[in-house]
Amino acid sequence: MQVLLSSMRRQMGCQPRLMLHCNGRLTICRWSVILVGCLGLIILCMVTGCSSVQVQDTNTDTDTTDASQALNQESISDKVQPPDQTSDTTAADASANTAAPVEQINLGTVCIDPGHGNTIDSTQTPIGPGASETQAVEPGGTSGVATGTPEYERNFEIALKLKTQLETRGVTVIMTRTSNDVVMSSQQRAEIANTNKAALFVRLHCDGATNSSRVGFSTLVPGYNEWTSGIAAESTRAASIIHPVVIAGTQATDDGIIQRENLAGFNYSQVPSILFEMGFMTNPDEDELLATESYQNSLASSMADGIVQYLQIA
Repeated sequence: MQVLLSSMRRQMGCQPRLMLHCNGRLTICRWSVILVGCLGLIILCMVTGCSSVQVQDTNTDTDTTDASQALNQESISDKVQPPDQTSDTTAADASANTAAPVEQINLGTVCIDPGHGNTIDSTQTPIGPGASETQAVEPGGTSGVATGTPEYERNFEIALKLKTQLETRGVTVIMTRTSNDVVMSSQQRAEIANTNKAALFVRLHCDGATNSSRVGFSTLVPGYNEWTSGIAAESTRAASIIHPVVIAGTQATDDGIIQRENLAGFNYSQVPSILFEMGFMTNPDEDELLATESYQNSLASSMADGIVQYLQIA
């Protein structure tokens, strides 16, 4: 303010030191100074007011801009919504429900022969095609010294469990008999396996001996003769894979793999064949063990595991 007044005084020629010499014009100069001061105040007020207005306008513009941005954000939010996860989940569920079913793996066909039947037939039949040596059509099997159960029943019980175990693993199963009320020769049983082109012919038996202390699990295979030359090697290979699996799975006494040349079921077979002697029914402890559901399941599961291992590499 003082600077402004000093400037105006210089412009009006009324410097303080000149006022002493203004003879009669002192009053005019004084009023001139007052007028100039008022004008200066007015100008200052105008300048200050304009600045205030400009600051307010600037603040208003800022608020307007913020409001505009907020509206724009809301508009964008309205237009761009997050993905509907419920819809995605529903779509995924629908896709899963319409997915193609997993195809059942077929490892091949196995023919299971539960040994013996409930009727003895002593009619003699050759042990092999054209053989002079003969055996009974149905000689009958052993029976349990503790349980009194005939072998054919025990064989059939375990055969049904083995069938289920194999089928759940993707194996097609053919049974030589589906009840105990049958009379079948070993030749007839083998021909069922041949007709169905089984990958393996599995014969189930229980053992018997005059020595009641004998126990254990053995696997019989065809010996080499004029009828078995085409299957003997492969049958032995199958037994070498399956037998250790059964022993490990059941913890049975290992009676080994045994070759037999005089069994009609082998000699009439045209497919790889093995025969399980699952335990001695003439031993009281093993007879009772073979009667338990848990051991039968263990036998069936272990045999199935070994058979599947063989089929996978056959």
